[in-house]
Amino acid sequence: MFAGRWIEYSDTGKRHFAQPDFFRVDPTRVTVFEVKLTQCPAGELQISQLYRPLLECIYQRPVIGVLVCRTLWYKPQALILNPEDALRIESDGVLTLHWLGR
Repeated sequence: MFAGRWIEYSDTGKRHFAQPDFFRVDPTRVTVFEVKLTQCPAGELQISQLYRPLLECIYQRPVIGVLVCRTLWYKPQALILNPEDALRIESDGVLTLHWLGR
């Protein structure tokens, strides 16, 4: 598991940086976790439009995205209730882990 690791990349000749909160590399896939206090579309976009493409390029395997949040504001695409589910489920969308600090 990697926490807060910086990723440097270039886009149209410009240097950029990204920092996923956590990601785990397994032999067949990568699982990336973005943590927000409150569920928000910005977190889903970070995963789907930034972290997923970068990690797929780096590790050459599918990336499962998980938005971890305490407060839900809308019905998530796919709701999970424990972190272990994120490591078992196959999805090309963003899973939402409703974390209540159990």
